[in-house]
Amino acid sequence: MPMKYFTPEEMKPSKKTLDLIREFAHSYQVMKMNARNGKLCLN
Repeated sequence: MPMKYFTPEEMKPSKKTLDLIREFAHSYQVMKMNARNGKLCLN
């Protein structure tokens, strides 16, 4: 039986915040795959 999680509506991040997190995660993953060390800046 799957476990259910309850998150109050006011605590859910906005779509814009989730998109920013996804963009950062993707950029970080690409840097790691290319074995690059550097600074990550999102505009």
